[in-house]
Amino acid sequence: MKGTITLDKSDSEYFYLCGVVYSWIWADNFHCVFKKAEGKEFSYKFRDTEVHVINAEKIEISEKWIDWKNPFAQHRLYKTCRNWQFANWFAKNAKKEGDYLNSLNNCY
Repeated sequence: MKGTITLDKSDSEYFYLCGVVYSWIWADNFHCVFKKAEGKEFSYKFRDTEVHVINAEKIEISEKWIDWKNPFAQHRLYKTCRNWQFANWFAKNAKKEGDYLNSLNNCY
């Protein structure tokens, strides 16, 4: 299935696109995080899902962003969760860029 989604009405700087598969195998879920970036674009494919995003740059989700001092960091269900990995990135990076509060107020 192909389609177009336009996110031109949002004041948010960050977007998290997540698709859960019917097999309920978490490793097969689609995760794509991106930030507004005028004039940039990227394509990303994971398994059978592919996106092309215009006026944005992709943010990689990885265990490398985990704050290992966090008491949950050693727990497998947290450290392997891509949502949680990105939350760690966001806590470290969005504050530096001044986008933190604006993005929190515009979560969809």
